[in-house]
Amino acid sequence: MKKHIAWISLMIIFAALLSGCNLNRVGTDEYYVHITGNGKEDTSKFDDGEEYSVFKYELTGFDEDGQEKTMEFTADKNL
Repeated sequence: MKKHIAWISLMIIFAALLSGCNLNRVGTDEYYVHITGNGKEDTSKFDDGEEYSVFKYELTGFDEDGQEKTMEFTADKNL
């Protein structure tokens, strides 16, 4: 019986992780930015030659204590 409870518990934890937990964000700090302008468009090519665009941003972000940090990130569309 204990094996069944352990197995079911592991399956529930695994399902919770798959359903929406972004493992890249686990243990990271939260910063807030205000986007007021356009990103810099950067066009690249996939291995098959098809082009795609990403928009690069470099903004000042603040944590909940007001500490400032320069944030660099990309987006698939112009935010």
